[in-house]
Amino acid sequence: MKGRIMQNKHLYIILFLLLLFSACASTTSDRSSQYRKLSPQEQAYNYRMQYVLSNPDLPPGIKQNIIDGRPTIGMTAEQVLVCWGNPADAQRSGDATGVREVWIYYHVPMPELSPLEAGLLGADQVNALYARALANRRATFLYFVNGIFSSFEER
Repeated sequence: MKGRIMQNKHLYIILFLLLLFSACASTTSDRSSQYRKLSPQEQAYNYRMQYVLSNPDLPPGIKQNIIDGRPTIGMTAEQVLVCWGNPADAQRSGDATGVREVWIYYHVPMPELSPLEAGLLGADQVNALYARALANRRATFLYFVNGIFSSFEER
């Protein structure tokens, strides 16, 4: 009888330990995914979603373009800022007809390097690639009239 109680006791201890470890493992994995650092793209997407959710009166087309990070003509300056962030440069002028602004955004095409290639390149080679990419950068000019995105130009 005593042997049987000891066997049951060991069984209960093993079951308890299994339950304890499984509970710890699930909460640890939940915590690690909860506190995972978001990429800049994920952060920008979350910011755009938060803006759309906090402005429910936006037209559906504008909402979708903001979520996609695509400024479209007719958006306010605030909405364009939500889509693309602060411009690299901005110029402002005005007269009796209103205020005009030009916002300049740059896109620097960087070469895609594998981790192996990146590790094999020296600092001088990486700097040369970056300098070449800067020379080939594109500029996008967004034009605003009285705070409304009215046209654009790419160079």
